[in-house]
Amino acid sequence: MYLSDGTFIPSYLGVTSRGSDSGSTSMLNDYVLRFGEVKKVVFPDDPQSYGKNTVEYEVEVQYREGNGSPVTSIYRGCTTSTLFGGAADRFHATLRPDSSGGDSAIGNGSKVLLLCLSGDQQKAIILGGIEDPSVARKEKKDSGHNLHFEFNGVRFTIDAEGQATMTFRGATKPNGKLSDKADTAAEGSFVKFSKNGSILIGSPKEDQSIEIDHENKSIYVYAQKDWLLQVVNGNASVQAAKDVNFQSKSGAMNVNTALNVNIKSLGVLVGSASDAWLKGTTYRTNQGVLHAQMSSTFGTLAGLVSAAGASLTAGSALNAIPVVGGLLAAPLFITAGVSLTSAGPLFGAMAGYIQAFEGQSFSYLSLKNKGD
Repeated sequence: MYLSDGTFIPSYLGVTSRGSDSGSTSMLNDYVLRFGEVKKVVFPDDPQSYGKNTVEYEVEVQYREGNGSPVTSIYRGCTTSTLFGGAADRFHATLRPDSSGGDSAIGNGSKVLLLCLSGDQQKAIILGGIEDPSVARKEKKDSGHNLHFEFNGVRFTIDAEGQATMTFRGATKPNGKLSDKADTAAEGSFVKFSKNGSILIGSPKEDQSIEIDHENKSIYVYAQKDWLLQVVNGNASVQAAKDVNFQSKSGAMNVNTALNVNIKSLGVLVGSASDAWLKGTTYRTNQGVLHAQMSSTFGTLAGLVSAAGASLTAGSALNAIPVVGGLLAAPLFITAGVSLTSAGPLFGAMAGYIQAFEGQSFSYLSLKNKGD
């Protein structure tokens, strides 16, 4: 309201007689704790925002002053109290506005308690919420000391034994049901901390899961299809005091890394683990020695056999009928005999090389690692 000279008169000012005991209008004298329902959320960038620094709310409040009739009033510019009240330490969340369209006296908006700072209705503070009367708590007598927290489809619970579970549902409507935009197939992923210190992380229906079993000192990884471990820059390292089990229920298990996959253990067992792994470096070193010895010996044998063959061929020609070159053929036959005599032990030496190689066969096989 403006006067003729342009002076602005606030709506909460009124005309009263001097000496009146009221001292102020009801808008500046509102000290009663009110119950209301959030009807609208006003973000800082909204033109209707008063403070422009925080989320504000329009809250519908129903109350009765004294013996008067029930009154419905809208408190605008309401802000929420905070847990820490500081610039560095902060916690904030939005409240749900009523989306029922006014079909009932009580909608599906957040039910809150508010109090006006210094009695000023334009400085109403939402102190917190109260339980929605439409929601029934399904706790039993033996539920004991527990906690239940849920915000927009993310649920966190702690039971009487201290076991904590965080469950993902997906975005929800004000009535608690899944939003039309939520993926119903994604509902059910969870993280659970058991009372024995174990941790279980799973997707819906535990189709994929990671279990850290503290009690049995084991780790289990399950996958319905593929299990993929990728290391872009570094080494993949798995260490455990007892067991580490990777299981794929239906599919491949792939390990891709830009560098090494290092396995340090008492042994690596693959498949039925009935055959020892070949120690390639040890085997190839001894095989190289064997091949060098046999190659050298084969070369010597080739020369001796060739010499014997040439001498026998020449000597045979001189002893053709009628025999006229016996004397001349004698040296050739002697050379052939010496060559063949020298060749015999070399064949035995080759047999010895092979036996020596086979005698070290135990050193070629791993005593730790086995496969099919």
